[in-house]
Amino acid sequence: VNLIKQNQLLGSWISIIMKILYQKPLFIRTGYDMYKFSIEENKHFLVKTLYKLLTILSIYFSDIYSVSSEDDIRFLKKEVKIKKDIILRKNWILGTEYIPFSERFDMKLLSVGRLETQKNFSQLIKSLEGTNYILDIVGKGSLKDSLIKEAELRNVEVNFIKSIENTELIKYMSNYKYYVSTSSFEGNPKTILEAMSAGCVVIASDIPNHTEIIENNFSGLILDNEIEGLQIVLDNLRENKDIEETLSINGYEFINKNYSLEKVCLDEYGDYYRLSSEDK
Repeated sequence: VNLIKQNQLLGSWISIIMKILYQKPLFIRTGYDMYKFSIEENKHFLVKTLYKLLTILSIYFSDIYSVSSEDDIRFLKKEVKIKKDIILRKNWILGTEYIPFSERFDMKLLSVGRLETQKNFSQLIKSLEGTNYILDIVGKGSLKDSLIKEAELRNVEVNFIKSIENTELIKYMSNYKYYVSTSSFEGNPKTILEAMSAGCVVIASDIPNHTEIIENNFSGLILDNEIEGLQIVLDNLRENKDIEETLSINGYEFINKNYSLEKVCLDEYGDYYRLSSEDK
């Protein structure tokens, strides 16, 4: 063993034990912060305490501890207060060929995610009441039945689509002009990265993990918290074809330049090389 790599916080105690036994460098990478999510989801006090303890131990024992968003770095510096560098290693996308806007669905919106409170799909459905837009949601979860009732109550056409293999998801997204995320909190949301890489105009809620990806009115659009805000944004886009196509292309180019698998691999290879060199 030359290097120990852990790809999520859960289970990191095994990697920590291995580091102690083998005396080799430990690299822990997190795609989202489990402790932060436990606070947002209002988990039991004991659960939050255990996640915090595991986070502290993982940062302390790791030679590199990486997160996928700048907001996670700010959170850890404030809540955990360990004087150790935490590095940023973003999520990645595979990308796909750009499909012209004229060949995409005109009145359909796409959203992807677990059918749980975090994704705020109920709010999304309410915001489409009284419009002719059709909402396609890819995902499954415990709130499906209540969301179906919500859609019927609001007279909004919603199609619930079973999960799609990740290798096919970006191609599927390329059929849509608009991708909407109303999440109340996120990590480094890969579905938004994928939607932008597929050329969708991404319309997302105003949370830090969205705004550090999307430059408002340049590579996508950030929603305010008003229910009618989405209707206004969509109607304005459809009346200004040049603007929506510019947003689409800007988002596509930005994500494929900064979040490509090739770039992430080079960064991670550099991390491996540095740790291996330090171990000699």
